[in-house]
Formats: sequence, structure tokens, C-alpha cells
Amino acid sequence: MHHPRKWLTDKSRQIFDAQIHLGSRFTACLFGHMHEPDGVNVSQAGGAARSLYQAPSLFGLEHYGTKRESRIFGYTFGQLSRDGEVRLWPLRSVRRGDGVCTFDRDSFFHRSHDELDHVLIRRADPKPSPTRSGGRRPAPPLELDLNLNTYCREILDDTRYIRLDGIASAAKAVTYPIERLYTRLLTHAHEDGLRRELVDLAELLPKHHRLLIEGQPGSGKTTFLKLVASVLARDFLDEPCPDGSSWRAAHLSRDLPRTLPIYLENFSKLATTDTRKGAKRLLDHLAEATTPCTGESEKQARARREAWDQRLSRGEATILLDGLDEVGDPDLREQVMECLRDLLRTWPKCQVIIASRPISLEPLRAWTSPTPASRPSAPTRSVPTSSAGCTPILRTTLKRPAAPPSSVTPNS
Repeated sequence: MHHPRKWLTDKSRQIFDAQIHLGSRFTACLFGHMHEPDGVNVSQAGGAARSLYQAPSLFGLEHYGTKRESRIFGYTFGQLSRDGEVRLWPLRSVRRGDGVCTFDRDSFFHRSHDELDHVLIRRADPKPSPTRSGGRRPAPPLELDLNLNTYCREILDDTRYIRLDGIASAAKAVTYPIERLYTRLLTHAHEDGLRRELVDLAELLPKHHRLLIEGQPGSGKTTFLKLVASVLARDFLDEPCPDGSSWRAAHLSRDLPRTLPIYLENFSKLATTDTRKGAKRLLDHLAEATTPCTGESEKQARARREAWDQRLSRGEATILLDGLDEVGDPDLREQVMECLRDLLRTWPKCQVIIASRPISLEPLRAWTSPTPASRPSAPTRSVPTSSAGCTPILRTTLKRPAAPPSSVTPNS
């Protein structure tokens, strides 16, 4: 740093200690812009120790223009080891008997009694002790906040309104709450190779763990995904619903469990970004979306991905995928399909809802996953399985909607 921590205001020091200079994040905090050297190691309330070192200015001038004027010159060089040990050699300008100034060891610090003659600012991190079986003891878990409420709030902000261009004002688009303009969708479910009678699409959500919604452009499939994301987000954030006991009961189904929505508006783009497996790409996406703006270490980033993986493995999320059909190239489309298959195989307990224009049915044969156990928050229900003991994806086809009205009256 350029200047010491004590130069910050009280509020800035609180932010600095809470979000930036965590004891476990940095080996040491080095700064100058002062005339006197200092070295501090402090641990508060049993937390990780913070190491701070204050180096004197190379050309210091204290109390300039007064009788107390003094020139304090000094500099420091040091060694940082991979194990976290910090050794320093502070030097300070001294005047010899003949009037010549030279740099010599700074007597302010305690020095080691060996040939290196250094100042030990921070000791090396202790090595993990081996267990009786000869392995290493597992490191204690990091205290990590996934920032789920913040992530869920961003999902809600992206899905809670429908934007209508050319309504009420030619120069300004108008937005309306999605639950007020949404019209219930009717769909044909395809089971056992047969096209079933028309049913309300929302009624299929609590009954089917995997759902593929097919529809032509404008049929309402994307609006439905956004409605599901918005409703799940409101209940996850415990927002009161004016129309019922919960937003799910009022606008989807009272049997739908309370889960965190993960909404990907353009799944094809995520799937074709690189060649990593689909599950790893989604974990990176979620970790990046919930990383604090101050950043974090690689160890914390790895722990964040592991925490998301554990949450998805327990089935504590509903994954909503749109834009499955946005790729025309056959090779890229196969990459999208493989990304989806990997996602379904990796987290079989998560409900997955996919929206797409009509696509070939051939890839659907591989889109299966092991039969999931009932989620703790979900009501008891039987899960349809194929002869191979897998949970198939239920394919539904939306009924072509009627022509939209010529005008829209805003809801009060």
C-alpha cells in the first residue's frame, strides 16, 4: 500500500479490515510514506493474524522548516518464501564519526542471531500434521458466503417485468409485472410416444423432474421460464405475496417446492464458450456471478465452486435453460447437447426446465439421468422412470397462441 492503515477514516478502516485485508488473504501488508519504521503482527478475537510492515521513506524530512527538522533516510529489502515466511533487512542512514553518512542495520528491530542477520516479520505457515494412516488432515472449511440473496435479487430484476415497445408512448418502452400480463399456456404432453390431451403447462412442474418445452417463436415459452424464475425468486427472498400464501401457489402450483432459481437466458452461448464439460462451465458461471466485487483468492474461488456443486448435488435449485436452439452449426449444436447431458448427469436431483423451438428428437434418447431421491422441501410424489431406471425428459408442445390484442391496458 502507499500509506498506512491508520491514515484511513474509521469507516474506511472497517471496510478495509472486513473486505480487503483479511488475515487469510494476504501474507503481509507492506507500506511506506512514513519516516519511522514499524512491524506489527496482530490477531483479534481468535481470527487469522494480520502482518503489517511500515518502511521508512528513502528521503524523509520531518518537521521541515522548524528547529525540530530531522532527516530520516532508510530503505528495506526482503525475502518472501512460498510457505509464507517474510524476512526483511531494514537499513537506516547513520552518520559516522568522520561525518560520512552510510546505511546500516536499523536498531529499532530485533534481529536473528545467525549469519543472515534478518528481521523475521512473519513466520512460515505450519505444515499439516499427518494422520495415523499416513495421509494429511483435511484443511478446515472456509467460511464462505455464496451471496444467494444478492444473486437471487439479480435474477428477479431480470425477469419480473415484461417490456412492451410502442405501448402508451412512441419514444419510451413500457414495462409491466410479468405475473399480471402472463396468460396461462396450454400444452400437449408427449408420453410413451403418444400426444396427450391439452393441460396447463404450470401443472406439469411439480409432477415432472425434467421438462422440455417446445414451441414456435412467440408461443410464450421464454415468458413462461421468466415467470417461473421470477416466482421462485420472490419466494426464495420471502417477499410477501398479495394474492396468496406464496407466489408459487398464486401463479404456478402450491405443490411446487421452494428452491433457488438458476436462469440462463442463452444456454447455447454458455455451452459453446469453450471445451470444458457443461457442469464445470455452469459452476464457473455461478461462482463468478456471486464473487464479491473486491475479488477473492484462488483457494476461496475453488471453495465457492465446491459450495455451489454441493448445493446442486442436494437438488436445492431449479435450473431454467433457454436458447437451446440458437446454434445452427451441427458441430456446435452437438456441443450444446453434450453440455446439457453432462449437466443432467452431474446433478440428477435438480429440476431442469428447458425451452426450445422444435428440434430433432434423436438427441433426447441420451438426455437421461439417474433417478433422483426426493428433495427435503418437495412433497412426496412418484417419479416416472424408464425401463432403464432413469428419469426421462417429458417433452411438451405449446398450443399456438391466439393473435395478440391490438392494445394493452396497463394494470393499476
